[in-house]
Amino acid sequence: MNIQNILIFFLSIIIIFSCEQVGDSLRLPGEDPSDIIYYELNNDYLAPESKEFIESNFPSENVNSSFILIGKNTYGFEADLTNDKSLSFDEDGVFKFDREHPFIKEKYIKGKYGRGNGEDKDEDEGKDEGEEKDKDEGKDRERCFEYVMPYTMIMPDSSTITISEEGDREQIENWYDENSKEEKRPKVQFPVDIIFLSEEEDKEEVLTLTSYDDLKEVMELCYGGEEKEDRKNKDKGKKDWCKKLDLSEIDDCIIEYVNENYPDDKIVHSRTILTKDDVTIHIVKLENKGVLKFGEDCEFID
Repeated sequence: MNIQNILIFFLSIIIIFSCEQVGDSLRLPGEDPSDIIYYELNNDYLAPESKEFIESNFPSENVNSSFILIGKNTYGFEADLTNDKSLSFDEDGVFKFDREHPFIKEKYIKGKYGRGNGEDKDEDEGKDEGEEKDKDEGKDRERCFEYVMPYTMIMPDSSTITISEEGDREQIENWYDENSKEEKRPKVQFPVDIIFLSEEEDKEEVLTLTSYDDLKEVMELCYGGEEKEDRKNKDKGKKDWCKKLDLSEIDDCIIEYVNENYPDDKIVHSRTILTKDDVTIHIVKLENKGVLKFGEDCEFID
């Protein structure tokens, strides 16, 4: 009988501990735990609202490690303190609950940085197409270049849509309406002609692009090396990189990507995080489509 009681006691401890960790996903409402990924943060870039809570409620403790958990529709933060307690916060940095043990990151999948493998490159290439298209149609930025019609877009299922007039763009929107779970973006079919709009010389030049390398060169001309470097230097000077950003504070290239690829949606807010590996990631919350992730130079991750 004593042995049975001992077994029941240890089983209860295991169940309680497991439930504490299972509860991690409760602050990401509606998320499938298998969809949640994490990044370990540079501790300086924990959400400022969360840091303020810790400083006020645990003044004698420091943050040992911190994390951001990201689902498809929402995200949140974790902080391990020097007293071995861990705290959970929602996407607004608001405290949700604590545990008497450190956060167990192994429960989740480590997030990718959008660099280094073929699948990520494809998504980046799709992003480039969207960015240059936004430059063509953006209202707040001088146009850089536009495709010469007709041109063809390759959809994620390898089907093609030919754009011969402005109204044909609706075919792309219709395709995504019929394939609502598809997240990859279309890619332009090469070779393709573009009209390059030179602001300095006030003239138009027709160029033929034969590969994504050609497209990237044109994109570099569009953004300009100095502008890109200025943006990076400005960001590095920010003390509070993870603060919640409104639309006026978000990089133009991200706004352009969202306008092109999610025209019926809108940005709710954004945060920029710095991981423990010194990798910058932009987290963008949309009103309907949930959470998007971008790299430091606005390359779309997923």
